[in-house]
Amino acid sequence: MTAEIEAYESRIRDWNSRRSYSTVSLTLTELGEDEPLPVEKTLSERMKEAFDNSIQWLKDFGQNAAVFGAALLPRLIIWVPVLIIVIVLLRVAFGRRSKKTK
Repeated sequence: MTAEIEAYESRIRDWNSRRSYSTVSLTLTELGEDEPLPVEKTLSERMKEAFDNSIQWLKDFGQNAAVFGAALLPRLIIWVPVLIIVIVLLRVAFGRRSKKTK
């Protein structure tokens, strides 16, 4: 009798250990009868949506360009005069060389 009880307990432990390795996933989706079926858009609706999306993209691009310009402005204030000085010095240096060769 004790051997049978131990055998049953061993079998239950085995089932419990096997159960910990198993996973069951269940997904239920209810199809509502009250939900209307999606209606395909007409050509004019699709064109209007595409135009509106283009306008929105252009607006976003303009705003991003303005932010980029505002971020670039302090750097331009420093680098534009430096660039002008370098260009003037190069013109002067190469201008003298071309006069000497003539």
